Amino acid sequence: MAWNIEIQGEWKAKYVYLKHNYWVGGSSKTKRVYLGPVDVALDIMGDLRTKHLIDERLMTCSGEMILGRIADSINLTQVLAKYTKSDKEAHILRDILVLRALFNESKRGLVERILPNSVLGDKTDVAYVEKVYRSMDSIYDHLDDLIYELAKNAVKKYKLDLTYLAIDCTGIRIYKDEQTGLVKFSYRSNGLPQVKLVLGVNGQHIPLLGKCYPGSTSDVMVFDDIIEGLNSRYEDLSKKSRKKYVVFDQGNLNKKNMDHIRSYESEGIFFVSIVRPGTKKRFIDKVDKSKMKLIYEREISRNNHTRIYGKPLKGKIYGKDCRVLVCYNPDIEAQKNNSLDRKVEEVRNKLTEVNKSRKPDAAEVAALISQKKLKRVLKVKGEEKLRLIVNDEELKERRRYFGFFVLFSNDLSLGCAMIDVYKTRNIVEEGFRALKSDMEITPEYHGRDDRIETHNVLVVCGYLLLSILRTVLAARGSKHSFRSLKRVLVSGYLEEGYYEHKQFKGNRLWLRQPKGFGEEVKTLFSSVKIKLPKFELDLMPINSRKNL
Repeated sequence: MAWNIEIQGEWKAKYVYLKHNYWVGGSSKTKRVYLGPVDVALDIMGDLRTKHLIDERLMTCSGEMILGRIADSINLTQVLAKYTKSDKEAHILRDILVLRALFNESKRGLVERILPNSVLGDKTDVAYVEKVYRSMDSIYDHLDDLIYELAKNAVKKYKLDLTYLAIDCTGIRIYKDEQTGLVKFSYRSNGLPQVKLVLGVNGQHIPLLGKCYPGSTSDVMVFDDIIEGLNSRYEDLSKKSRKKYVVFDQGNLNKKNMDHIRSYESEGIFFVSIVRPGTKKRFIDKVDKSKMKLIYEREISRNNHTRIYGKPLKGKIYGKDCRVLVCYNPDIEAQKNNSLDRKVEEVRNKLTEVNKSRKPDAAEVAALISQKKLKRVLKVKGEEKLRLIVNDEELKERRRYFGFFVLFSNDLSLGCAMIDVYKTRNIVEEGFRALKSDMEITPEYHGRDDRIETHNVLVVCGYLLLSILRTVLAARGSKHSFRSLKRVLVSGYLEEGYYEHKQFKGNRLWLRQPKGFGEEVKTLFSSVKIKLPKFELDLMPINSRKNL
């Protein structure tokens, strides 16, 4: 219950109190703070509205409380305690993990800047960042177990969908001067060394798998290791799914990899991938797009939908029987046609410009044609005046395949649902975007391999908490991106400090009041079924301090 103003006495001598009713053991109790006569009480109330409190500070609280509830729902602290062998270290890691999910800071920044001004600082004794590192070191040998147990608890608590598990890997850049067993240099990371992070995400964007590999590990080796883990450690989670699919992009598409993946068919594991451009034409030629059925639809905005039409076929790829799905997206067709028209128009404009000069230079136009990849469509002829020759047949042939793409799988029973499986790849890609941009997992500055791995897993665990919260909110009709969700999470805070007045005769008021709790924050609190922070105050001796 809230604090209320209570006035006692007759009209000539009225006295003002702050009154608070609360329950203890089933019975109602009342607490009062005397403010004095009306004129003195008005003076005090005016001060509290306009003056800064003594030792005033602001503390973040909304994100910590909400993600803390999610963490508790999957027994995060208990799982950490199991491997740290210490309740104290488990609480340290739990709170640092929650803070890292909310604030993109280094461990030192979290300990020295964020934690002291957070509600978690009241109960987490971390004066030095080395305590966090020691706690991280204590779980290093159990990172796979940690992710697995949290995933298992999340699946059980929230009845998560396990129809698909999209698995992919990405490079995480590391600021180090040398290669190690884990950290490898890569041409794809601007000269910085990297590690490889593998992420497995279900259809609700919730990471159920996260693991680090050396930066030079091949995708096939990663796949073998992941499959072994899925068939052993994760068997009780995935056993409800009779078939499991792994989605591959064109970068991993070759005969050797496809043959290797086929060896897992007896275990109910299949692949879905996209056919290379040079191969897809022979399948597209077999369909009539006017007769293709709608197989996928997604709302982009209220009046804007993306629609994909498809036709399943049988075919051979790399000499093996496959199920093929020819897909057509009219929006992509329109975009590519517009793009092609713009490129041709740019060349025409360039030709007009060059022809205005005394000595038209065909090389300038030819260079633009080459840059726009139109050498088979456009040619320049003439000397004193240049002419543009358009190969209409080649132009028509290009347009013929715009908007088409072709999927294939070694699951011969898979039909139009192949598009749903393939689209799960977008989910894991969104997970990488969230980790790299919204949670700033990269670049990393740790110098030791074990701490690099532990850091990545802890950030993935924070991503797990945010993803669960997004799923809970989505079930209530409230959709958020990771960025918008983090913004709302950290918007509620507490203001606290002391107020002194001669009326209190050697005592002073300690006050704590919530700020920034708008409707969006209130919705989050309601979704995880926790109460909003209340206004609090206490009258105490001047020389004593509340445990701020």
